Amino acid sequence: MTTLDPKDCSPDEWLNAIKLAYRSEIDQMLTNNAGSYDAVATAWVSKVGPENTFAFGVGGAARNFFEQVKHEFNKFLCGDDSYEDLRKKVKEHWKKNNTAVVTTIAIVIGTKISIAAAVLTPVIALLLAAASQIGLASWCAGK
Repeated sequence: MTTLDPKDCSPDEWLNAIKLAYRSEIDQMLTNNAGSYDAVATAWVSKVGPENTFAFGVGGAARNFFEQVKHEFNKFLCGDDSYEDLRKKVKEHWKKNNTAVVTTIAIVIGTKISIAAAVLTPVIALLLAAASQIGLASWCAGK
């Protein structure tokens, strides 16, 4: 089994994979949410766009959507066989190109749950940042 420990990079290194246009907003959201990556990821997927249209199509189901993403992310990170090919693929870029890692994970998980990778990229970066604070073993033990 291929293992990848998010602790190989700092939270900021993972967050740098987020497009610059969104990074300042995410940083502000982290400040407003006492640095809670889960709270910010949930808030991110529930953002309301102009004219009260749902920017990402999830609306009131944001928490359930986030839990679904987190479930798939945990399967990826914690060794589920269905994600072995993805782990092997991202290992090539691990610690070298976090943008490629985050985007690749977002594409694969997005395909599984029918959500565009562009929506998931900040969420995946936030989850990797959270996991980097405690390491792989602790993250997987707490899932």
